[in-house]
Amino acid sequence: MFVFIISRDWRNIYLNDLDSFKAKLLRDGFNLDKDKFFIVSANRRYLGYKKIDQQFAVFYLLCPQILMPLFLKIAAIIFFIQAIGQKPDICYATTPFFALSFWPCKYFLKIPVFCNFVSSVSEIVRQKGGLKRKIAAKIVSGCEFLGAKMADVLMPNGQWLKQKLLNWRVSASKIVFRSVRPPQIKINPAQTGELREAHHLSGKKVIFTAARLEKEKNLEVALRALAEIKDNDIAWLLAGSGSQEAALKKIAGELGLSDRVIFLGYIDHTNIWPYYELCSVFVLASLSEGMPTVILEAMLMRKPVVASNIAGNRELVSHQATGLLFNPVSASDLAEKVNQVLSDVDLADRLAAAGRAKAAEYVEQYQNIEQIYQCFLAKL
Repeated sequence: MFVFIISRDWRNIYLNDLDSFKAKLLRDGFNLDKDKFFIVSANRRYLGYKKIDQQFAVFYLLCPQILMPLFLKIAAIIFFIQAIGQKPDICYATTPFFALSFWPCKYFLKIPVFCNFVSSVSEIVRQKGGLKRKIAAKIVSGCEFLGAKMADVLMPNGQWLKQKLLNWRVSASKIVFRSVRPPQIKINPAQTGELREAHHLSGKKVIFTAARLEKEKNLEVALRALAEIKDNDIAWLLAGSGSQEAALKKIAGELGLSDRVIFLGYIDHTNIWPYYELCSVFVLASLSEGMPTVILEAMLMRKPVVASNIAGNRELVSHQATGLLFNPVSASDLAEKVNQVLSDVDLADRLAAAGRAKAAEYVEQYQNIEQIYQCFLAKL
């Protein structure tokens, strides 16, 4: 297939780290042996067209986040002009919000619009707080609604996201529920042992979190929860990078946690598995999620999960059944739940086994883009 993609590329990973982008496309269900891509991407450094190789071409637009509506309008023009010269099989948006950039392609050139729906942008904006954010969230929610109405195929990866579409009165015939792509788990016992030794984890209970270091991931609450756990034999491994890294390290120092929290930085997805293997419990404290892949991965690794009580996390975590849920604004509640798992081996084993079964059932619902596209064509 030849595919148009709209993306937001604040860190320019698609230009500087093509492997990361390819890994994302694989997770989204594309075939990198056959598919070709034209991408319009918002970024903070580059402007203009770049042909990366025979498979990837990118048009970069300089665009701060506040001008995203303008970015969508300009992207719509670029896609339309490009489609006149070479018509794609589908236009693909990562959210209904971005799908709006394809309206000229859809209505003038009859190109189908496929839209992934793995998180709600308006919910993420709303969680950041403040009156301006609330107003922006209302506007973004309206754009999401219009994008969802316009799309030909919508692919939510969580039941709560599917219900959100139905609440918007999107036709059920346009909705294709699919799980995230089953991850390729790779465990190297020797590497796990090396990491345990390198981080001085021998004899310690390990908490693991993989998340972007951003406000919506609620990591300050997680740090304050760790400070309430008075057990020096606990270490917390935090994989991820982001704008809050310096602030979180400062908070960790102020709480006296510098020797108990290990900031791992960005870990490539292919190298993440030994850290799951090392941990005694996986923690995700986010204020907003779609269907968090990291929880799925932890469960498939048969690890007990403690997660914030939000819609996305509840997709896989049923309290006291497949994991434990905590109040996302309460460090004390998180500390209590982590203590329960770490101090009760039977509970940890029961949650891990049930979580593994739940995750295995979920990934059976995966479909790739080609399968969904062929079903779409069969209905025409």
